[in-house]
Amino acid sequence: MNPELNFDDETGVLMFGKKSTRLSPKEAALFSLLLHKQQSDSILPRNELAQSVWGERWEVISNNNIQQLILQLRRKIDAVGGPVIIENIYKRGYKMTIHAQGAGNTIRRNLITRFVSLILNFI
Repeated sequence: MNPELNFDDETGVLMFGKKSTRLSPKEAALFSLLLHKQQSDSILPRNELAQSVWGERWEVISNNNIQQLILQLRRKIDAVGGPVIIENIYKRGYKMTIHAQGAGNTIRRNLITRFVSLILNFI
């Protein structure tokens, strides 16, 4: 039986199996947005991400700020072994996929997806 991925949006705790981590308020807001979009199989546009996570300051947020937040969230997901991939959809935004398989295969896929995304960003 595979462990279940759990997220408490009130405390910001992300748990997979017996491992857990506390997300920062911005990471938790981003994870909630991605989770909502994932349920409707849609993409989270960068401007919607910035508006929702940074509020009134969203217009002064750079792509680098967004990329750093995505990286921090990916690292925390990887730390608990969660079966989650956050994809960068070129020129559109981000999409989260939750896999039902074991976490080990998902992490390998996640690394491959990031590598391919990096290559595509340079093409």
